[in-house]
Amino acid sequence: MKTKLLLHAALITAVAFLAIGVSACDYEEEEPPQPGSYIKGYVDATGIWLKQRELSEGRIWWHYELVGKYYGPESERFKELSIMYGDTAFYDNMLPPDDPTKKSERALSPPPTYFNPEMLPVRMHFPFTALSMPVVAIDAIAMDDYDDEHPKGSSLNDITCYYFRTAWNYIQSGYTLEAYMDMVTYLRYVRLSEFPADPIKLIYLDLNYILINKMPATEGNKRIKIIYRFEGGGEAYGILQTVEGNYPTY
Repeated sequence: MKTKLLLHAALITAVAFLAIGVSACDYEEEEPPQPGSYIKGYVDATGIWLKQRELSEGRIWWHYELVGKYYGPESERFKELSIMYGDTAFYDNMLPPDDPTKKSERALSPPPTYFNPEMLPVRMHFPFTALSMPVVAIDAIAMDDYDDEHPKGSSLNDITCYYFRTAWNYIQSGYTLEAYMDMVTYLRYVRLSEFPADPIKLIYLDLNYILINKMPATEGNKRIKIIYRFEGGGEAYGILQTVEGNYPTY
């Protein structure tokens, strides 16, 4: 009888340890993913690629993408930049599981669209590719006579605004949902003649707009050279043109 009791106790102990082991495995599987970077890639920009040009109420604007050498997550350059910008604690599910502001996956998903009514819920945050270096200035230079106040070779900064998106505030906030929604909802803008003293960091490559608040004084194509000046001395540039169908060079 004593032997049977000992065997029975040993069996219970073994089952208990097995259960603990299974629970530990389950717990490990439920742990949040390892943090990483919100930025999915960086580009050392050298030029711009025009996407759209539009005339509106005496103004002209261009939508363009910044282009150059790309650095993905596997590159050493990417890792260095992630550390430099403090982008090292992002979770793919946007917020750690214990964050009180965490919303459900559906709450963070866009509604089905007319073109795709069966679209499954997806995370709302989009892949963000950023300029690798902070921008200290942007200049718009008239390559042709623009008007009486802006002859060939003069600056157009006083009548030119730049619209852009940046991930800097979102990352600095600790990836809060409020900062994320602010980032994706509103474009930032600056008049080129009033460029901020602090460099603009982590500019999104795809959504860049130049708006000139005044039409040329005469008909015909007018060329405007846009120059990005980066911290450390680098530059990127492109040539925008006022006539439809003329695309920039870089």
